[in-house]
Amino acid sequence: LVDGPRVHFIDFDDMGYGFRLFDLATTLYKAADEPDFESLQAALLAGYAAERPLPDLTPLPLFIVLRSLTYLGWIADRAGEPGMAERAARFMALARRVQGRYLP
Repeated sequence: LVDGPRVHFIDFDDMGYGFRLFDLATTLYKAADEPDFESLQAALLAGYAAERPLPDLTPLPLFIVLRSLTYLGWIADRAGEPGMAERAARFMALARRVQGRYLP
């Protein structure tokens, strides 16, 4: 949606009431393999903080890991569809990398 100089995005696929940290985690999960991930995370959080106070960020790494697992669940429901084996392998590899970054 465009409102003058501002652009607003709506993702109805993940729409619902829930933890705002999960919304932030969804965005950060998508950028997990970017070489400048730390800068992207800082920019996302700064942008968020410009509009509303940030929640407690302590559990954010856990939410990123949980987001990686939701994609595996999504794939499991579609295992028989064309191309899903390759997609599942990519999602699993990314989930392992994300978990390796945040879990002991």
